[in-house]
Amino acid sequence: MEDILQALNDIVRILDESQNPTWLLYLSALGPLILTAISVFIACQQHKQNQALQTQIADRDYKNILRQNTLAIYNDFFNGLRVVYQAVGNVAEVFSVPKALSKWALELQTAYEQMTASYNHAKLMLDDDKLVDVLRHTYDCFVELYDGFNSYCGSGEVYSVIGNAFNTISAKYGVKDEIALFLNPAAKEEYLKLCYTDIAKKIHDLMQAYIEAMDDDNFDAYFKKYVQLE
Repeated sequence: MEDILQALNDIVRILDESQNPTWLLYLSALGPLILTAISVFIACQQHKQNQALQTQIADRDYKNILRQNTLAIYNDFFNGLRVVYQAVGNVAEVFSVPKALSKWALELQTAYEQMTASYNHAKLMLDDDKLVDVLRHTYDCFVELYDGFNSYCGSGEVYSVIGNAFNTISAKYGVKDEIALFLNPAAKEEYLKLCYTDIAKKIHDLMQAYIEAMDDDNFDAYFKKYVQLE
């Protein structure tokens, strides 16, 4: 604006001082004003273009962050599935060997913590009721498994079952340690049956429920649109 006012003042001054024909005076005086107007127009256009570019960059960055965070949530839920698959095929063995039980308990704990954080993150970050509902159902299945397992182990009942089963098999087959027990096929089979209690079977069913929740086609379908953000 100051440039335009200065140009107008220059026009008035030139008209007052000059003896040239009026049309020439106008033409000469309007030159700076026209150039100033052109400069202002170009500056405005550049400003609009810069704003549009900044908006485009911000939108792209937001989509990239959203994609990365959504993939992290997806991976945490599938890590839970990986942990469950480690035990679902040999539940009796997991619940019959204290070392295997402790190792799996640690992995289950880690998966639970990661999944809980991801689920809470999803509820805050995603404005998508359908996806959050799918996550809630899957998460609830995992929590039920986690609570059931911790209750069985925390009560000490599982260790009593293991001890009683070993004493029974040891007395019947004469095995003195875990290695000898598992090297004897008949003793091992009977021992695992004793360790596969009704509670262990229930936990096994909870593992299957989580696997089925993750196999739901909706789980992948609702995530796909975030992975494919452009």
